[in-house]
Amino acid sequence: MSEFSGIENASSTARLANLRPGVYVLEAQAFKLVNSRAKGKMFISEWKVVEASGVEANEVGTSASQGIIMSWDSALGNIKAIVAAGSGESEKNITSAMCDAIVSDKNPAKGVKVRAEAKLTKTRAGNDFTLIKWAT
Repeated sequence: MSEFSGIENASSTARLANLRPGVYVLEAQAFKLVNSRAKGKMFISEWKVVEASGVEANEVGTSASQGIIMSWDSALGNIKAIVAAGSGESEKNITSAMCDAIVSDKNPAKGVKVRAEAKLTKTRAGNDFTLIKWAT
């Protein structure tokens, strides 16, 4: 038996780069709901950088992601903003059914382009945090 038996069903732990400060046009690649060993359930959005401006911005053509820890108080509001931008809907029209659909295997938002502005800020604890504002 091979040392790699079962690799066909394994998930990669490869990480995409986070968005750095800049102004972007991003193309949706995937939205996922995953279980992280360290952080519990997370909503992951994966993007391809189509346009970018800013000294520290990710390069055009590269991939980036954002992970939102579902247990945080801000999680649902942040996910609502991403789903609204990706669907072209107003935030007031976002439903749990829409969020369930966006993380489904059908990947209905793949290819949708959104605008985003990423700014570096500090948390209450003094740690760096990238705040992302989403728009259609």
